Amino acid sequence: MQHVSPTNSSLAAAPGRLHIWFGGLARRLTGAAPTTGEHRPSLAGTSAPLFAVTDLNGTRGTLTSLLDPVKPLLLVFINPTCAGCHEALGDIGGWQHIYGDRLEIAVISTGEADTNRPLAIEHGLQRLFRQRDRELITRYGLAMAPAAVVVQPNGRISA
Repeated sequence: MQHVSPTNSSLAAAPGRLHIWFGGLARRLTGAAPTTGEHRPSLAGTSAPLFAVTDLNGTRGTLTSLLDPVKPLLLVFINPTCAGCHEALGDIGGWQHIYGDRLEIAVISTGEADTNRPLAIEHGLQRLFRQRDRELITRYGLAMAPAAVVVQPNGRISA
């Protein structure tokens, strides 16, 4: 079962909520219709849209600065007022620690730094960035948060 990418199939084998959440995430990314009724084509195989975001301290991050030369990048999009996002955040914080040697993980949220800071602290998130509104969720062809995209080191979306 490879929900993330062939190079990270061990993620799909993790027990509990991680497996359930990733399974649901994979279904949304690969086939569920968005709530708007609009059909969104898959971005798999295309170049990831470039972006600039800021972390909770105001430091700028870009797609280029987040990409690792050998490890895939998991971009996880959240909304701090979303119950499903809150449920996933504990797992995501754990993924950053457990899988950091094989996978770069960056969380991109909506909302102000003061709204997101408590979430980052509570869930041990190391790389939490903010988008202005939902512009990156839209640019990546996602319907809503929580959602995620895997970007390979070459800048192409794989899942």
